Amino acid sequence: MSLEKKSANGIQPGDIYEELINIIRSEDKRGFVFLGSKLPELRFQFFAHKIPSDPFLNFDFCEIDGKVEITDSNVQNEISFLGADIDEVDISNGQMNGQVKFSSASINKIKCKNTEFDDNFRMLDSVIQEKAIFNGCVFRKKVHMNRTESLSLGFYNCTFGRLTVLADMELSSLSILNCTGSLLSCVQTVVEERHSQRESEFEEVIMEDSELPAQNSFYECKYDRFDFRPKSMGKHVVDLRKSNISSGRLPESNDNGYFAYVCDNATFGDLDLGSSSLYPLLRHFRFNNTEFQGTNFAKYREELSNDGWDLHSFVLDHFRTKSTVESELVRDSEELERLDDLDKSLIYMRAKNASDEIGDQEGASRFLINEMRWLRKHKIRKIRSSNTTRHNSVVDVLTNYLLDTTSRYGEEPIRIVGLSIGTILGCSFLYPLPRIGGISLSNSNSEMIDYSSILGSGDLRQVLLELAEVILESVYFSSITFTTLGYADLQPSNWFSKGLASFESFIGSFLIALFVYSLGKQASR
Repeated sequence: MSLEKKSANGIQPGDIYEELINIIRSEDKRGFVFLGSKLPELRFQFFAHKIPSDPFLNFDFCEIDGKVEITDSNVQNEISFLGADIDEVDISNGQMNGQVKFSSASINKIKCKNTEFDDNFRMLDSVIQEKAIFNGCVFRKKVHMNRTESLSLGFYNCTFGRLTVLADMELSSLSILNCTGSLLSCVQTVVEERHSQRESEFEEVIMEDSELPAQNSFYECKYDRFDFRPKSMGKHVVDLRKSNISSGRLPESNDNGYFAYVCDNATFGDLDLGSSSLYPLLRHFRFNNTEFQGTNFAKYREELSNDGWDLHSFVLDHFRTKSTVESELVRDSEELERLDDLDKSLIYMRAKNASDEIGDQEGASRFLINEMRWLRKHKIRKIRSSNTTRHNSVVDVLTNYLLDTTSRYGEEPIRIVGLSIGTILGCSFLYPLPRIGGISLSNSNSEMIDYSSILGSGDLRQVLLELAEVILESVYFSSITFTTLGYADLQPSNWFSKGLASFESFIGSFLIALFVYSLGKQASR
């Protein structure tokens, strides 16, 4: 009807709007089509005893200055917002059995709360001026958002179906809190200011070719697989605290950008930690109280070996001392407490256990050495800070240091062999010293084996032969003394020789016992 005829019949725009509302609230079994309409606002409320057999809602190309409110409703067929220009869409406390589609739409706000979407939810080529918030929703099939702009996109307490795709999006903020689902894929998406996924659980999460902000949070998330491969642009801090990641891979840090991971109280499985051409790879991770369940450090043996098998240093700790570092990089990490020596010791203990589980003997050995060294430093600091010296702690520190020096805590038996040979040769050089030393034959008190016996001979060849004989006799005596065999054909002749022999016997007994322990430890692996 033309405007002239409407005016002639006394029909006002408000009358049309009121009639539409009456139709909506009735039990009319038709669908509701508002193709190209211009309306102030619409409210729909289908109660359980008033459900039409096959209602559908079509808002294609509508211009609605107010709110489209679909609450407490069960809509059997699709809801379409093709080309719509609407101030606010509110879908709450209902069940949508058909598809919900936003295509080439311009919406100021979208709010979906406690609603079940039984079919696909699609948002394509649309613009959300302010925010799209989904709270307590259940998506039983696909959620597909593509080529859409929004200041804020948030999913809170939602359950997703088999696939959730965010592709080619432009967002200022992306928040996913306390959600569960199968596959979450974020591809070629730009998130400018805030990216947070917290307390969520997905079988697989893919973040590929996306531009992310400096701060990214995956706090207390659980992922069976986590493929984190955003564009390496700028500097990024990734919060993985309390997360549980079974497998996946992380990106490379290079000249274009690098990533620093805060992994306090996290649990890692067989996660590919990526690579780095800027800093030692493992320094990109803060492993404080981190559990390693199947993490294969053998893949990073070269990087670890070049960096002294260091797992406790963190790149952000280094940045804090530099005046040129960007403040946003360390802003959230300032609250992180510095690791004390005991924390560092526990890092290596867990890494050692993980290496043992997968049969990486070299890694387990190196991590054990670092664990014990940091434990020693912790005890030294504890002794210094204590008003009363604890004798047990002092003994522990001395024992720790002795084991480190002699055998690297039983991990390097060859070191014991070297010390043993050095002890034998060193003592054999001291035994023949004239006046203070000397070795005598057990059946002769007058015949001495010392350096003075070769003095006075003018023949150089004879001197060298006698010197060689003295040294060989001394080495022989030192060897049987070190091994505590004591054949009794040679004996120390004075107090110095006797004291040196007693000392060598004690050292020999200790090193031999330590060598047997080290061999047994290696064999048990």
